[in-house]
Amino acid sequence: MKQIIWSSDALLDETAREYYQNFKREELDDDAYKVSDEEWSDEVYNELGDERQNLNKDVNGVIIAFG
Repeated sequence: MKQIIWSSDALLDETAREYYQNFKREELDDDAYKVSDEEWSDEVYNELGDERQNLNKDVNGVIIAFG
């Protein structure tokens, strides 16, 4: 039997970075705010960490992952 145990359509690309930057501009009320490479890499790392938690499932069988 095959089943999907997890799926995500999250993309951590330049569009996501722009979205994050715009979110921070609104949050900080600062139209000149620029997200740094370091801050963006931290956000990506945290997002991937969250996704790793989603994959922490016990299954009876083989897991195939596509990236």
